[in-house]
Amino acid sequence: MPADAHRQLDAFLDMLASERGAARNTLDAYRRDLSDFLGQAEHTGLTLQSIVPEHVNGHLRRLSTQAMSPASRARKLSSLRQFFKFLVADGIIEDDPTYGIAGPRQQASLPKILSVAEVDLLIENARSGTIGVSGRNLVRATRLYALLELIYATGMRVTELVSLPRSVLAGDPRVMTIRGKGGRERLVPLNAPAKAALTRYLALGIDPADGVAR
Repeated sequence: MPADAHRQLDAFLDMLASERGAARNTLDAYRRDLSDFLGQAEHTGLTLQSIVPEHVNGHLRRLSTQAMSPASRARKLSSLRQFFKFLVADGIIEDDPTYGIAGPRQQASLPKILSVAEVDLLIENARSGTIGVSGRNLVRATRLYALLELIYATGMRVTELVSLPRSVLAGDPRVMTIRGKGGRERLVPLNAPAKAALTRYLALGIDPADGVAR
């Protein structure tokens, strides 16, 4: 690494430590990321002032050929961004070579779902919570149990479920009419456990203090 680049890297790390309170492992990660890039730049005869966006893009392409994950490449690009912004702010260079460079696209992780056994356990715990309680505790436990049974039976979104009007219960007891996105309506079936849980909840009546079904 050229002496000038080495001095600027040390100055940058000192700034991170003193002004931002960066921890030692964070500083070490910055040093590794930046030393890798600056070492390559020195190998090709570049100075801090002669680095342009294409050199940064070339560095990112090289990292991608090393089977480095998008998250790791994004972190290295972030290190370069902060370093070159520091150099611009200090007047060492005129233009930031990372400006306008898009980070690597990261794969969206698949949502985690519960297994059938986990769902059964969740519902059973909710049902058990309605036993041996009274008053508001009974109301809340019964409502939670009914909500879980309804979600499991119908596949409704939570926002659809909690905003259901009581009028949906006026028709065929085997199904419910749900108004979803865009005002579109659809019919969803009710199985026996869901109907039983809902009936038990509604049998508790309505509390006039807050209008919530009891």
